[in-house]
Amino acid sequence: MQPRGFTLIWVLIVLVILAAVSGAMLQSANTSDRTARAVARGTLIRIQEQNTLTYGQRLLEANAGTLLRSLPAASSYATGEIQSQLQRQVDEWCTRNIDGSGSQIRIYFSSTACGTGLPAGQPAPVLQLNSTGANLWAMEAEFFLVAGPPSRPTVRRGTLNARYGAPPASTYALLSAGDTTLDSRVRIQGDAHVDGRLTLRDTVDLSGALSTSNCQVVTSGCVGAAEVTLADTRTNVMSILPTPAHPAELTGTLSVGQAGETAGMSTPSLSGLTIVASTVDLGVLASGEQYIRACMSFFSCTTYLGTTDGSLREGSVRNATLISGWNGAIGITPAGSEVVIRPVNPDAPSVARSLSLVVTGAAKVDGNLMYTQTSCSVDSCTSDLSTDALSLQASRVTVTTRTVRTHATVITDQFLVTAPLTLFGSLIGAPTGVSAQLYIQGDARARTGLAPVGVPRLAARWREASVTVDQ
Repeated sequence: MQPRGFTLIWVLIVLVILAAVSGAMLQSANTSDRTARAVARGTLIRIQEQNTLTYGQRLLEANAGTLLRSLPAASSYATGEIQSQLQRQVDEWCTRNIDGSGSQIRIYFSSTACGTGLPAGQPAPVLQLNSTGANLWAMEAEFFLVAGPPSRPTVRRGTLNARYGAPPASTYALLSAGDTTLDSRVRIQGDAHVDGRLTLRDTVDLSGALSTSNCQVVTSGCVGAAEVTLADTRTNVMSILPTPAHPAELTGTLSVGQAGETAGMSTPSLSGLTIVASTVDLGVLASGEQYIRACMSFFSCTTYLGTTDGSLREGSVRNATLISGWNGAIGITPAGSEVVIRPVNPDAPSVARSLSLVVTGAAKVDGNLMYTQTSCSVDSCTSDLSTDALSLQASRVTVTTRTVRTHATVITDQFLVTAPLTLFGSLIGAPTGVSAQLYIQGDARARTGLAPVGVPRLAARWREASVTVDQ
């Protein structure tokens, strides 16, 4: 009996050990299962929060131009009122059920959004208004995108940038009144705006912001549907990929919903020199005077000098003053079908002051027109703080093939370019006649208000909205 009892004891011991091991394994499995479920649940929550933040960013990008339209005028005292108005607008999105899970997007332009204060320790967003010229302002409005519970929020910081004022229309490197198609033939360094319906084809190279009002009928302040044509497909702004502000067809940023610009422009009433000519040659004398030669024919020419004291004289600085305090405006009636604008020396500066050539009819640019105080390397130009500036307005502007570079704001309904051209300044009109590479490099001085007298001024309003979000 003793050996049998001893064996039974060991069997019981082994069974107890196995039961303990099995229990431990079962407990461990249950714990692992709970841990896995918790990890999966946490991952799902984080994914939902990231989706909520991404959706909030898309909302801001798609509606940035719309947000500007109800803002009060900029001034050194308006920051609080602007913040409050931005907050009231984005709070209208608080009730959106983004993914069906009840997730709520909170966008803070102020210390409270959707009735909820900022997460603990989060500083209040700051809005800055900086003067860039006479009655011209640049805004940087900080905001926070917040998702998740107050105890463990997920936060992204961003900024809404915009400009306010009534600058010259040349603040845009390209400003088009009608339906406009942009493709790889047009490169733009600066900002652009299209009042009509916008189409993007290929990849459009633009360094700044491209805004559109998408108006079927262009009127002052008009706004159309929030959509653009990408390739040949009309696309709602919220459906643009990868994001509404960054379509694959554009290297810069896109803003839809800005108020129409061109119908509200104020065109100056010009008075100055009026001539009839077939050719107009521009040059700069060694003494710094602006030289102008207007010819009816090869044998019939008149020269004018814009002197350094601001007056206009005929023939010589010793002659009597034609116009004192001359504003640089020249009204030109073509002697034939068009007037040809040329440099006296195609390799030397041709503009030494502010000039506005207003042509009643068509014009042709034949040769490089350049400012005295501008440095150019290859196809890039940099201007100093001088007042050298040129505007050319005509019903049609044709650029000859030997013209490589033109420094000017060109105002026309037809801009015909058949060879590669660098335009340092602005094109106010659609690039409908461009069949070669056109590089428009905006003149940054326009942002401070500097432009020739013949350049229209935009209405005083907010414009050029762009949204950036830290990732």
